[in-house]
Amino acid sequence: MLIEIQMKQKQDQNHNIVRILENYKEINIRTVLKQRHLQGDQDHLNEQQEYQYKDMILTRIDQDNKSQVKIRRKGFMKLKDIQQENHKKSIVELTQMEIEDIQTESQCNNIKHEYVNYYQQFYQNILNFLKQNQYQIYMAS
Repeated sequence: MLIEIQMKQKQDQNHNIVRILENYKEINIRTVLKQRHLQGDQDHLNEQQEYQYKDMILTRIDQDNKSQVKIRRKGFMKLKDIQQENHKKSIVELTQMEIEDIQTESQCNNIKHEYVNYYQQFYQNILNFLKQNQYQIYMAS
């Protein structure tokens, strides 16, 4: 519980820092554009180019923010999985219809090719492997 509170506080701090940086970058962009207007730099940068320049910088800022959010989410989810020990588990869900389809397909193949023991042994080996490696198997109805 304490770790979650600390993680939430850290996340809020990071979010506030990102918001401050966004405002700072946008203010800098506006001042640079105003300075260029005042210096008579309009020969090199017409109005359309200014919009493109501003748009390029703002999209770059948005991309940086999105990647930071993704990285934070990944880190938080990994921490959550480790705390809940989900990093060792994998869930394989099969509906009842899928199970019946698999069984009927294997029965049809077994009758045609007479591989009854082979398919049963193969299926059993897969289940044993999954159980040994601590995978959980859920068969949904």
